[in-house]
Amino acid sequence: MKEHLTISSAPLEHPGMNFALLRQEGIQHIERLAGNIWTDYNSHDPGITLLEHLCYAITDLSYRLGFEIEDLLTYQKTEDTLPKQFFTAREILTTNPLTINDYRKLLIDLDGVKNAWLEPFYPDDEQMNINGLYKVTIEKEPKIDDEVELKSQVRTKLNQYRNLCEDFQEIEILPREEIYISTDIEIKEGFDRNQLMAQLYNTLDNFISPSIQFSSLTDLIDQGQPIETIFNSPLLDKGFIDDEQLQRLERKTALYTSDLIRIILEIEGIKNIKELRISKQGSEEENWEDWVLALDPNKIPKLEPIESLLDSNKIHLYQGQAKLTHNQKQVTNNLDSLQKKANPTPPTSAAKDIFIPSGEYRELSDYVSIQSDLPENYGVGEVGLPQSASSRRKAQAKQLKAYLMIFDQILANYLAQLDYAKNLLELSGNQTEPSYASQLLTDIEDAAALKLREILAESYNQEKLAELTETKEIQLARRNRFLNYLIAQFGEKFTDASLLYGDSDPREELIAAKQTFLTNYLQISRDRGKAINYTISADSKNPENPENPENPDNIYGLKQRISALLALPVAEFELIEHILLRPQNLDNLKNNQNSDPYSCQISCVFLDKEEQPDNFKQLVANTLLAETPAHITPYLHWLNQGEMTSFQEKYETWLTALKTDPSSSETLNAAQALMGLLAIGELKLS
Repeated sequence: MKEHLTISSAPLEHPGMNFALLRQEGIQHIERLAGNIWTDYNSHDPGITLLEHLCYAITDLSYRLGFEIEDLLTYQKTEDTLPKQFFTAREILTTNPLTINDYRKLLIDLDGVKNAWLEPFYPDDEQMNINGLYKVTIEKEPKIDDEVELKSQVRTKLNQYRNLCEDFQEIEILPREEIYISTDIEIKEGFDRNQLMAQLYNTLDNFISPSIQFSSLTDLIDQGQPIETIFNSPLLDKGFIDDEQLQRLERKTALYTSDLIRIILEIEGIKNIKELRISKQGSEEENWEDWVLALDPNKIPKLEPIESLLDSNKIHLYQGQAKLTHNQKQVTNNLDSLQKKANPTPPTSAAKDIFIPSGEYRELSDYVSIQSDLPENYGVGEVGLPQSASSRRKAQAKQLKAYLMIFDQILANYLAQLDYAKNLLELSGNQTEPSYASQLLTDIEDAAALKLREILAESYNQEKLAELTETKEIQLARRNRFLNYLIAQFGEKFTDASLLYGDSDPREELIAAKQTFLTNYLQISRDRGKAINYTISADSKNPENPENPENPDNIYGLKQRISALLALPVAEFELIEHILLRPQNLDNLKNNQNSDPYSCQISCVFLDKEEQPDNFKQLVANTLLAETPAHITPYLHWLNQGEMTSFQEKYETWLTALKTDPSSSETLNAAQALMGLLAIGELKLS
């Protein structure tokens, strides 16, 4: 017979909150240490009185530990910007666009874009097929007239979020192809004909040219979607886009009358459909199709405007045998209302994120000396001893004060550490800050008269107290461990110190490198595969840079990550995507399947210094291979000072030319010069 475990329903109690248990353990400890000389453990014994007060002080510490975690981590709001301890879901879980669906979401989020598609760009047979090039096609919103401006906005958005070894060869805005429908429909009694006509048009229009529906964070959570799935997407302004919906809304190649009949019959108030035909070319009888209408793949099908549809009188509503008329203005107003409901106002920032809960600030470090609670006859509280007390009695009281101050200091430091715990979780903290906290005792009478110099070896001040609480050696070791913990929260592991610094012991430099890694972690993680925006100036490194808000310094994500892991400034090396060195006019590039120097390849150029550690080059190579996306081949170049100077001059010339005019001969010549210097490969020009 199996044994059954009996679990008590009583709440578990932390030993620190149990005064009786603490008192009992304290007495047992006294018995072990001084049982042969201390035999009176009753409450009237002064030693037991002190023990009880210390036990009570410990329960106070335990009580404060029981506050809600958000309270324990809340700062006193004395400044507008508080230290950052955690990333929100929108900050840490979102990604730079990675897949084709991600790029589509990014473009659909842009005002003026109704839908977007990306497909690999395949040149003519006579030209080289370069992997990583895309053709972008856009369906614009009906009210957009300036296609040149819209195309410019699309290109700007794509280049702000472009991935490593990818580029956009063509951007095309698809023209409209108007669809005409002729049908006779019988409606039920009791329904507004003008409202039904608006619903009918809205239903047909959405089916022929569907719009992407943005979801709210609340809706997705209510549907049971995991948080990590909801935010596994680029940063969008209008809400969230479901991947399945995006996949369903591919461009149509044909319209079937059976589909149109089905969706019309689903409208409440529709009774029967007598006839339905569709056409692309107007009212000529021979252009109407009864079953299926083939669509031009290079055009966007769009139901003719409501005004022309009503004027042409192709859709007839009946009740029984009676043909109904409609009010065009009322139909149009009803349609506007339906369309506004389908396009809600974009959510506020608060509705697009899960924010860190705010707590109530608690005075966690506030400490009142145990001496103030002792009976007055002890002579150590606020009242003190009477003036008539003898010098011997006063000296005894001061001795007791000095003895109790050791306990006071330990307890006060415990509370200071509890208050300081939130600082240890700061993602952008100062590596020189202590890991152990301390605080001065400020409420003890006659503290200056207790000759604390002899007790603490030096004058009693915060600086000296901090030195006694934590040595430099302990501070460095603990700060390193705390940073390792914070980095491990993100599933990361920093480069081993022995690989970076050899046999030396530069713990302060290592701490600084880890702190930099954490401070920049959003870019280091989310943007690890992100490329630079080559359409803006190479020196556009302004925090307020409006041209590139998500990457104001315009630095490769991979470059920033490798620099952080190797504890190097980002200016220590350069990264070049080979795909950007291609001739923009692919007519100049002959097909050569045996040699492709452009597809999915990068070159990283480092300065070869004599003072580098012996294993540094191998460490760089290993890090580059480990951190570069698996589909990209990295090449590592070590240049001496003279070669590096020549390279940087050519690199800056090429970047400037690329920004000015990617298809110019100057850009092509600058690219060839770089390729020749780095022996990247030969251009196969016609």
